[in-house]
Amino acid sequence: MKDRKNRDQIVLATKVGARPAFPDGGFEDREGLSAQTLEKAVEGSLARLGTDFIDLY
Repeated sequence: MKDRKNRDQIVLATKVGARPAFPDGGFEDREGLSAQTLEKAVEGSLARLGTDFIDLY
């Protein structure tokens, strides 16, 4: 997107999942889907994707 300069032509969708709250944690130790967890996940996605907005989360 960055190199092609075509962000306005793309519908960008990504997801959130149940990640462990700490390294090597199991599924029973997941961090949940609180507002704080979602905000952190969105910020991480934006940084990794190199964009300032996500169309569908």
